[in-house]
Amino acid sequence: MSTIEELQEIVSDIESDIGASKTVIEQIGEDIPTTIAMYSDVNTRNIVITVPKGETFNETLANISKALHLYVYTDSHACVISMRSTIVIEDNNYLCLTMYILSEDKAYILTIPYTRDTDVTWYNELAEVTPVDDQEFDEQGKDMITMFYIFINNVMPQNIFTPEEILSYLSSTDAAVKILDDKTYSFFDFSPEEEPLLQ
Repeated sequence: MSTIEELQEIVSDIESDIGASKTVIEQIGEDIPTTIAMYSDVNTRNIVITVPKGETFNETLANISKALHLYVYTDSHACVISMRSTIVIEDNNYLCLTMYILSEDKAYILTIPYTRDTDVTWYNELAEVTPVDDQEFDEQGKDMITMFYIFINNVMPQNIFTPEEILSYLSSTDAAVKILDDKTYSFFDFSPEEEPLLQ
């Protein structure tokens, strides 16, 4: 099993991402969006995208894949994808914060089980950091890891979509994008006026 220190080699302040994801789960509940944070280097987050949950897993996967097209255009070095899942540990079912911490040469999965009654109870002692190579996946998990590999390792041709087309599409899915560097993009914003895509 790996450690938080290994994750910090990819994203130095990974504990901030973990804390933010826990807060979202505690405050929003179970219908949380997938969050994608891209980093230009080990210390600098350059874009954050929240992708709403689709009606089906495949719809959610499609929305995540469109967002990951921005990885190349933002000159990113690493990516942290946070989502809610479920996990079984010693025959006990838990809800789970699942985070994929990815770079071109390393990939890890962090799982932190929790339960929710009135409040959220975190089982940090059951948390695990696992290299992707050591993980066994079901069919959906294999699809996700394959997709992540394609985007993070620039296997996908860069000219399929422009950044403007990606942002226009994401606006139509009620995604929210926060660009933290000095790049600007022009695009058609299909999001409701009271909730602009770029924040």
